[in-house]
Amino acid sequence: MAVRIGLDGAMSPIEALPDIRAVAGGKLRIFAHSDVRRGSDIVKALALAADFILLGRAAMFAVAAGGEAGVAHALSLLKAEVDANLGLLGCPSVDRLDPGNLHLADLFPQSLPGRAAAPDVRPLRPALSVAPS
Repeated sequence: MAVRIGLDGAMSPIEALPDIRAVAGGKLRIFAHSDVRRGSDIVKALALAADFILLGRAAMFAVAAGGEAGVAHALSLLKAEVDANLGLLGCPSVDRLDPGNLHLADLFPQSLPGRAAAPDVRPLRPALSVAPS
């Protein structure tokens, strides 16, 4: 899950995960689905508060290349990469992952002191609100 800026200063999806968890608390399940290409991407997203990782891109390419067997192979490769990353972290399972397992300065270099802070950006249109019925 490469941390990148997609829209001139917009927050990348992985950067948003901790803030989403802070707002959602334990009331909502968080699904991550952006830029998952390697087992390390899965580990990072789980460590940063995702509850589930959607693997549509990997499955789509795998089914196109090898049908059902291709999907099974792609998923087994991702599982092996997740297991290898957990081993390198000394973490026994994905249930034990948390942000402390990551070196956040490497993951979010634009957030380091000395970097220009993101400008205060206003939405193009007002937020929608739903009044109770």
